[in-house]
Amino acid sequence: MANPVSLVAEAIAGGAGAKAAGVATAAAGAAASTVTNAATSAAAAGGGGFMGYVFSFLFGGVFFSTLLGVAALFISVGGENVRRAWRVFNFLGGRVWALVVKTAAAVKESLQAENTTLEDTKKVLSEGWLATKREVDDALTAFNQERDFYAAAVGIPGLRTAQYVIDHMMPGLIAQKLENSMANSIANVKHPNVKKMILKGVKAGTAAPLLTGARFYDVGDNDMAFDVDVKWTSEVTATMDVVPAMGIMSDLGGDLGGLARVPVMVHNVNFDGTIRVLMAELTREDPGYGAVVLSFPDPPQLSLDVRVLGGLEVRFFLFSSHGQLE
Repeated sequence: MANPVSLVAEAIAGGAGAKAAGVATAAAGAAASTVTNAATSAAAAGGGGFMGYVFSFLFGGVFFSTLLGVAALFISVGGENVRRAWRVFNFLGGRVWALVVKTAAAVKESLQAENTTLEDTKKVLSEGWLATKREVDDALTAFNQERDFYAAAVGIPGLRTAQYVIDHMMPGLIAQKLENSMANSIANVKHPNVKKMILKGVKAGTAAPLLTGARFYDVGDNDMAFDVDVKWTSEVTATMDVVPAMGIMSDLGGDLGGLARVPVMVHNVNFDGTIRVLMAELTREDPGYGAVVLSFPDPPQLSLDVRVLGGLEVRFFLFSSHGQLE
């Protein structure tokens, strides 16, 4: 018997993602078959008692294979990809269900009305059925169009090669690029309450970002677009002296330092979100594209700790799931 989760896997992912989900759900089915046989034997050995049959149901065919299939689907295709597909399916299914409920209410009202006949009720039911059928057809069309927009969707298993490269390049080239970028950003900070930021040191550390999922979009032959879901518990640390633009410390110390400088350390930087990469006008000339754009399709979750004056610790949550600066 085919696992029902495999049907969802085919609807969510194309290419390598769907193949990985198919292999994972097939393995789940095989494991479920083994456990089912063991559970049935346990129920029989228990004399067919109530608890024996409960155990047999909980670890039986449909229930257990579906449970394993869902787990395999989340691992192979990626949790974020499954959640995105479920949101689309839930939205479209909700519209269909609303029509079903509306039709049922109209039929009930028609049956309870005094001046309506059975033919009138049949007409109400027929109109509701046709409207529901049209909504189902539109929902399936929209779902298929959404699916066809994706060239592929993969989870952690499909990103092992990329993760391997990032893990090994993080202490070297990637760390150097991050450190140079952060140093440049800190040096060019402009804020009405800050006169100057004097960078003392910045280290990117060796902890690499974790790639948890990716989606590749079919945008034509001359462009390339994909999303990468990233979780990064970084080892980034940055130490600096901040010269305030106004206040007692600024008045006493001026621009020369001393009391005017406030030592600050930024650390425990955590990132959880999706990075979208768009490469436009792919060419044969170096670097191979006309332009590259990096963006966040949804507000990421970013948190960091700031230590002031060597002791006071403050945690900031930037760009939360609500899309607000906290």
